[in-house]
Amino acid sequence: MFASAARGEDSSGISVFGSGEVRVKPTRVEINLTAGAGAELTGDALVKYQDSLRRTLAAFEKLELRNLKIEQRGLSFASDAGSAGAQGAYSDAGPSRKSKIAITRSLRLALIGVDKLSEAELTTTIGQLLDAAKDAGATIGAEADNAMLMRMMGQTGSPTPVVTFVVEDVQQAREAAYQQAFDQAKSRASRLARLADAELGAVEAIEEAPEATGDKNESIQARMITAIYGISSKSGEEETRLTADQLVEIPVRVTLKVRFSLNSKAPKS
Repeated sequence: MFASAARGEDSSGISVFGSGEVRVKPTRVEINLTAGAGAELTGDALVKYQDSLRRTLAAFEKLELRNLKIEQRGLSFASDAGSAGAQGAYSDAGPSRKSKIAITRSLRLALIGVDKLSEAELTTTIGQLLDAAKDAGATIGAEADNAMLMRMMGQTGSPTPVVTFVVEDVQQAREAAYQQAFDQAKSRASRLARLADAELGAVEAIEEAPEATGDKNESIQARMITAIYGISSKSGEEETRLTADQLVEIPVRVTLKVRFSLNSKAPKS
């Protein structure tokens, strides 16, 4: 944890920074999939899509996992009519292939309560899910819908993470991090008050500070963790969940700026 302290905006008080960090085990595993098919005729593509979706859903039902939820998400229609492989009906080499219509359904597998499983149990279950998806012909990955379309159009893309580890509710951990940050700030302020031969007074102001406000090294460390472990969080809103691409304890961090009043010690009689 990190804390820094500085004299307040005027001589009557003191402002300090305090940070707290709580690490939380993921409670949920998510795997994004896409089921679908492509064909020159839309009717044929629809039939193939429905068969692909049925086959994919049936594969997971056979696993009989009580803690597995399957979310059916967006339905997409795409055509490769404008791609290099289907430009015009004829080329110098002769007739080119006709364009394809691709119909795909995005799915999300959600395995809940994973914090109650051992690592061996969890990895075995994830393996079963991935194998079932492959056997059913579904495309796996964080960008599965795009990957499916690219595959149908005969294109290739870079690999993407296939499993996301999620902390669903970070509120309790955040509250603990807030308390750590405040306690650290108060301890730091008390130490400085003693150096100034004064007594620490009441809290005059408190605010949550961005990470970079405290120490640049902390910000760099956070970026390194994100780069190495794939940890990310929602920005621009109160975080309700955190995610990582690896099975790690995900850190919940809080930095506070707290202003205390300073009281002069009463002279000894």
